[in-house]
Amino acid sequence: MQHRIARQEDMATLRELMRRSIDELQHGFLTPEQVAASRQVMGIDTQLIRDQTYYLIEDHGVVLGCGGWSYRATLYGGDHSVAARDPAVLDPERDAAKIRAMYTHPDHVRRGVGRRMLSVCEEAARQAGFRRVELMATMAGIPLYRASGYVPVESIASGPIDGVRVPLVRMHKSLAPCAPTREAVAAFMQRFEAGQVARQEWTHAAHLVAAHWYVTALGQEAAIDEMRHRVRFHNESVGTPNTDTGGYHETITRLFVRGVAAVLAKRGADDFSTSLLAVLGSELGASDWPLQYYSRERLFSVEARVAWVAPDIKPAP
Repeated sequence: MQHRIARQEDMATLRELMRRSIDELQHGFLTPEQVAASRQVMGIDTQLIRDQTYYLIEDHGVVLGCGGWSYRATLYGGDHSVAARDPAVLDPERDAAKIRAMYTHPDHVRRGVGRRMLSVCEEAARQAGFRRVELMATMAGIPLYRASGYVPVESIASGPIDGVRVPLVRMHKSLAPCAPTREAVAAFMQRFEAGQVARQEWTHAAHLVAAHWYVTALGQEAAIDEMRHRVRFHNESVGTPNTDTGGYHETITRLFVRGVAAVLAKRGADDFSTSLLAVLGSELGASDWPLQYYSRERLFSVEARVAWVAPDIKPAP
């Protein structure tokens, strides 16, 4: 499968694909009346074509699906749909990019077309500086979006169409930051190991980058030893004492290295940047992730700081 930006001359193909997708893939999710009404809710927004943010997925010239993203405020709907339209340009620092008009051809379902299209659109939004995406899901689309990390925000219904309303669900997802290249990480790690990384640079994400670097290079157990040595040295280089009440924390370090190793084990043979992006975008990205496994009292005890202490809520990964 290959993807490319949709062009104006693709419009006839897109409209036919959308017609079949709407008519054939929503049975079992909507009533026949709601399926008919959907034609006036969904459809192609030609603004996406003009903005060059709409894509086709093809296999040897056969169009399997389509979808896009937008840096404009309109959340859903085609040129002639009942949905409200707002072409205002979004602020990537404040707003969520929109995932728009995702369709798979009925003859090519269960081939990963939807996941591939989502991945293309999310990466384009990420490269444009957006940290979040949102979409308006049809009932038929919800299983895919949930499996791809989208969370429901609210359930709504379309405006009335011959007395029929179409159920919809607004969903959102946080995007992991763009993964740095192996070369960029190597340069950072060289500074880190030389004690040249400033205190403000040693963020939670930097901890994950370092853990990923050592786990991929050394394996889990050796990575724990290396992280212990390197984090202690970093603390000393920036004037943070390693004591029973501050500085290096053995249990937290071990837990995060184990978490990184678990993420990598699930990913298989990804390349460096893809696997790092998976780690940064996983639940490990939340600094309070260890509290899924530990009570605060146990995690922040002197015993847990100086040595490995087993979780008291659920087993560690």
